[in-house]
Amino acid sequence: MPQIAQADILFRDRLTLALGGVTAELFRVVSPHTEDSTCVYLPEKRLLFLGDSVCEDVYNGGVLDRRRLAALVEIIRGIDCDCCVLSHEPPLPKRQLLAELEAELD
Repeated sequence: MPQIAQADILFRDRLTLALGGVTAELFRVVSPHTEDSTCVYLPEKRLLFLGDSVCEDVYNGGVLDRRRLAALVEIIRGIDCDCCVLSHEPPLPKRQLLAELEAELD
């Protein structure tokens, strides 16, 4: 039977890690993709990792919840970053990603 390792660190809403010259801010977000999406922001690099958080709901038939996407767009808009990294796309300038997501909301 496989051994399941317990997590070394748990966090509820936000966790900041000092990584030797770079800070990683992990935080939960409202997301159309899952109930427990986490993003990672590197302020020194002005870089935001979004993973699959902007994608359709994986648990409810692939539906895109526009209300949740709109909430996520507001979170992204409020973060001081230049570039956003998604799981299955090349990195995008923040303004380009916001334009694409806002087009989804129209």
